[in-house]
Amino acid sequence: MGTTISQWTFETSLPATAGPYVAELGVSPGSALGFHAGTATYSSPLGNGSSHSFSANTWAVNDYWQFSVSTLNYQNIVVSWDQVSSPTGPGTFELFWSTDDSSFTPLGSDYSVLVQCNS
Repeated sequence: MGTTISQWTFETSLPATAGPYVAELGVSPGSALGFHAGTATYSSPLGNGSSHSFSANTWAVNDYWQFSVSTLNYQNIVVSWDQVSSPTGPGTFELFWSTDDSSFTPLGSDYSVLVQCNS
């Protein structure tokens, strides 16, 4: 089993703003934040089997979530996450990586996200 570098559960940070939020678990603090071109409301609702999440409304083109973690001196890095969308949210996302926090490269291609309907 490998070392958890950074892990966000949003169980203690309970996001209510764009952030940044420090990872709750792991050996490196990292940071998580949201970026919306327009006004957005951030929240930490129940979602997809978790007690809390990092959520925002009013998504537009070029809005994003960013999780920054130093992987210096680590190899064979594995990234994983759990993500859903609402009926009014985006359904397609893309994962990017960077070594300098300014030039970003896509990792794979666009992917679709399950729409979670609360009734």
